[in-house]
Amino acid sequence: MYRVNDMWEDAYRVAKSHGGAAAQKQVAYLWARSLEGEAAVKLLNKFGLLEYAIDFASNNLSFDFAFDLARLSSKEKLPEIHLKHAIYLEDEKEFQKAEAFLLRAQRPELAVKYYKDADLWSDAMRICKEYLPNKLSMLQEEYEKETSKKGIR
Repeated sequence: MYRVNDMWEDAYRVAKSHGGAAAQKQVAYLWARSLEGEAAVKLLNKFGLLEYAIDFASNNLSFDFAFDLARLSSKEKLPEIHLKHAIYLEDEKEFQKAEAFLLRAQRPELAVKYYKDADLWSDAMRICKEYLPNKLSMLQEEYEKETSKKGIR
Protein backbone atom coordinates (compact mmCIF):
# COMPACT_ATOMS: atom_id res chain seq x y z
CA MET A 1 0.00 0.00 0.00
CA TYR A 2 2.74 2.48 0.97
CA ARG A 3 4.89 1.45 -1.95
CA VAL A 4 2.13 2.04 -4.49
CA ASN A 5 1.67 5.56 -3.11
CA ASP A 6 5.41 6.33 -3.13
CA MET A 7 5.49 6.46 0.65
CA TRP A 8 8.81 4.67 0.73
CA GLU A 9 9.87 5.50 4.28
CA ASP A 10 6.65 3.99 5.61
CA ALA A 11 6.97 0.98 3.32
CA TYR A 12 10.52 0.41 4.54
CA ARG A 13 9.48 0.81 8.19
CA VAL A 14 6.70 -1.77 7.81
CA ALA A 15 8.97 -4.18 5.92
CA LYS A 16 11.63 -3.84 8.61
CA SER A 17 9.16 -4.34 11.45
CA HIS A 18 6.99 -7.08 10.02
CA GLY A 19 8.54 -8.49 6.88
CA GLY A 20 11.98 -9.70 7.84
CA ALA A 21 15.35 -9.12 6.23
CA ALA A 22 14.33 -10.20 2.73
CA ALA A 23 11.32 -7.87 2.61
CA GLN A 24 13.41 -5.03 4.02
CA LYS A 25 16.06 -5.50 1.31
CA GLN A 26 13.43 -5.75 -1.42
CA VAL A 27 11.70 -2.53 -0.37
CA ALA A 28 15.03 -0.68 -0.14
CA TYR A 29 15.93 -1.97 -3.61
CA LEU A 30 12.60 -0.87 -5.10
CA TRP A 31 12.89 2.49 -3.35
CA ALA A 32 16.33 2.99 -4.89
CA ARG A 33 14.95 2.00 -8.31
CA SER A 34 12.38 4.76 -7.98
CA LEU A 35 15.13 7.31 -7.30
CA GLU A 36 17.99 6.24 -9.59
CA GLY A 37 21.37 7.96 -9.90
CA GLU A 38 23.23 9.46 -6.95
CA ALA A 39 20.12 9.47 -4.77
CA ALA A 40 19.78 5.69 -5.21
CA VAL A 41 23.44 5.17 -4.30
CA LYS A 42 23.09 7.35 -1.18
CA LEU A 43 19.97 5.51 -0.07
CA LEU A 44 21.51 2.07 -0.59
CA ASN A 45 24.70 3.12 1.21
CA LYS A 46 22.58 4.38 4.11
CA PHE A 47 21.09 0.91 4.50
CA GLY A 48 24.34 -0.91 3.69
CA LEU A 49 22.74 -2.54 0.67
CA LEU A 50 24.64 -1.11 -2.28
CA GLU A 51 26.52 -4.28 -3.19
CA TYR A 52 23.39 -6.36 -2.63
CA ALA A 53 21.44 -4.08 -4.98
CA ILE A 54 24.08 -4.26 -7.71
CA ASP A 55 24.16 -8.06 -7.51
CA PHE A 56 20.38 -8.33 -7.30
CA ALA A 57 19.90 -6.07 -10.31
CA SER A 58 22.41 -7.93 -12.47
CA ASN A 59 21.08 -11.34 -11.41
CA ASN A 60 17.53 -10.25 -12.27
CA LEU A 61 18.35 -8.82 -15.70
CA SER A 62 18.12 -5.17 -14.61
CA PHE A 63 21.45 -4.47 -16.21
CA ASP A 64 20.91 -0.75 -16.77
CA PHE A 65 20.27 -0.17 -13.06
CA ALA A 66 23.22 -2.38 -12.09
CA PHE A 67 25.50 -0.46 -14.47
CA ASP A 68 24.27 2.89 -13.13
CA LEU A 69 24.91 1.91 -9.53
CA ALA A 70 28.33 0.46 -10.30
CA ARG A 71 29.44 3.43 -12.41
CA LEU A 72 28.54 5.81 -9.59
CA SER A 73 29.96 3.81 -6.71
CA SER A 74 31.70 0.51 -7.41
CA LYS A 75 33.55 0.60 -10.70
CA GLU A 76 35.29 -2.66 -9.75
CA LYS A 77 31.91 -4.43 -10.17
CA LEU A 78 31.56 -3.36 -13.82
CA PRO A 79 33.42 -6.36 -15.35
CA GLU A 80 31.21 -8.76 -13.38
CA ILE A 81 28.06 -7.00 -14.63
CA HIS A 82 29.40 -7.01 -18.20
CA LEU A 83 30.00 -10.74 -17.89
CA LYS A 84 26.49 -11.47 -16.58
CA HIS A 85 24.99 -9.33 -19.31
CA ALA A 86 27.06 -11.10 -21.96
CA ILE A 87 25.98 -14.51 -20.71
CA TYR A 88 22.37 -13.40 -20.84
CA LEU A 89 22.76 -12.07 -24.39
CA GLU A 90 24.49 -15.27 -25.49
CA ASP A 91 21.57 -17.29 -24.11
CA GLU A 92 19.23 -15.12 -26.21
CA LYS A 93 21.49 -15.74 -29.29
CA GLU A 94 22.53 -12.08 -29.56
CA PHE A 95 26.16 -12.96 -30.17
CA GLN A 96 27.45 -9.57 -31.30
CA LYS A 97 26.10 -7.80 -28.22
CA ALA A 98 27.37 -10.63 -26.03
CA GLU A 99 30.78 -10.32 -27.64
CA ALA A 100 30.94 -6.61 -26.83
CA PHE A 101 30.11 -7.20 -23.17
CA LEU A 102 32.51 -10.12 -22.88
CA LEU A 103 35.31 -7.99 -24.26
CA ARG A 104 34.44 -5.20 -21.82
CA ALA A 105 34.54 -7.79 -19.06
CA GLN A 106 38.00 -8.79 -20.32
CA ARG A 107 36.82 -12.33 -21.08
CA PRO A 108 37.64 -12.89 -24.77
CA GLU A 109 38.10 -16.61 -24.12
CA LEU A 110 34.38 -16.88 -23.35
CA ALA A 111 33.51 -15.08 -26.58
CA VAL A 112 35.65 -17.61 -28.47
CA LYS A 113 33.93 -20.49 -26.64
CA TYR A 114 30.43 -19.17 -27.37
CA TYR A 115 31.23 -18.74 -31.05
CA LYS A 116 32.77 -22.23 -31.22
CA ASP A 117 29.75 -23.76 -29.48
CA ALA A 118 27.47 -22.05 -31.99
CA ASP A 119 29.64 -23.31 -34.87
CA LEU A 120 30.60 -19.74 -35.80
CA TRP A 121 34.26 -20.52 -36.34
CA SER A 122 35.16 -17.42 -38.34
CA ASP A 123 34.01 -15.21 -35.47
CA ALA A 124 35.87 -17.39 -32.98
CA MET A 125 39.03 -17.07 -35.07
CA ARG A 126 38.60 -13.31 -35.39
CA ILE A 127 38.34 -12.82 -31.62
CA CYS A 128 41.16 -15.25 -30.93
CA LYS A 129 43.46 -13.59 -33.47
CA GLU A 130 42.83 -10.14 -32.01
CA TYR A 131 42.69 -10.87 -28.28
CA LEU A 132 44.31 -14.28 -27.73
CA PRO A 133 46.92 -14.62 -30.50
CA ASN A 134 48.91 -17.17 -28.50
CA LYS A 135 45.93 -19.58 -28.68
CA LEU A 136 45.16 -19.13 -32.38
CA SER A 137 47.11 -22.15 -33.65
CA MET A 138 45.36 -24.39 -31.10
CA LEU A 139 41.98 -23.04 -32.20
CA GLN A 140 42.84 -23.61 -35.88
CA GLU A 141 43.76 -27.22 -35.10
CA GLU A 142 40.48 -27.67 -33.26
CA TYR A 143 38.61 -26.21 -36.23
CA GLU A 144 40.37 -28.58 -38.64
CA LYS A 145 39.46 -31.58 -36.47
CA GLU A 146 35.83 -30.46 -36.32
CA THR A 147 35.56 -29.93 -40.07
CA SER A 148 37.21 -33.25 -40.83
CA LYS A 149 34.72 -35.00 -38.49
CA LYS A 150 31.83 -33.42 -40.36
CA GLY A 151 33.41 -34.11 -43.75
CA ILE A 152 33.60 -30.43 -44.64
CA ARG A 153 36.65 -29.28 -46.58
